[in-house]
Amino acid sequence: MTENEAIQLFKCLADKSRLQILKSLAVEDMYVERLAERLGLSAPTISFHLKKLSDAGAVKSYKSQYYMMYSLNPAIFKVRILDILQQESDEAALQETEEFLERVFDGRMGLMLNTMVDPRPAQKGTYCAGLYLGSI
Repeated sequence: MTENEAIQLFKCLADKSRLQILKSLAVEDMYVERLAERLGLSAPTISFHLKKLSDAGAVKSYKSQYYMMYSLNPAIFKVRILDILQQESDEAALQETEEFLERVFDGRMGLMLNTMVDPRPAQKGTYCAGLYLGSI
C-alpha cells in the first residue's frame, strides 16, 4: 500500500457513517437499500459513502441477480499500520531535492550579496567595484 493509498483509506475510516458501513459489511455482503435500512440513512447517502470506500479499496462490488452487492476487501485490512509507517515516503526524495536547492540558492544569494554593487547612483570621486568614478 502506497502512502497516498493509506491516506485515502484513513480519511475514509475517519467518517462514522463509513465505519458503520464497513462494520455491517464485515457481517455480510449487502446491497445499498439493505445498508440504508440497517443504518437509518438514505440510499443516496449510502451510495456516496460506498463510492468513497470503493475508491479507497476498502470495499468491492459484484452483481447478484438485480442487485449490486458490496463486500469488504479483506486484503486492504491485512496491511499493518507499522508497515505503512516504515515505508519510504513518496515525499522523501522531493524533500531532499528541495533542501539541496535551498542550500544552493542560499549559497548563491550569499555570494551575490557579497559582490553586489551599491544600488545608489555613484557620485563623482567615489570608488565602486574596482573603478574610480572621479573621471566620469
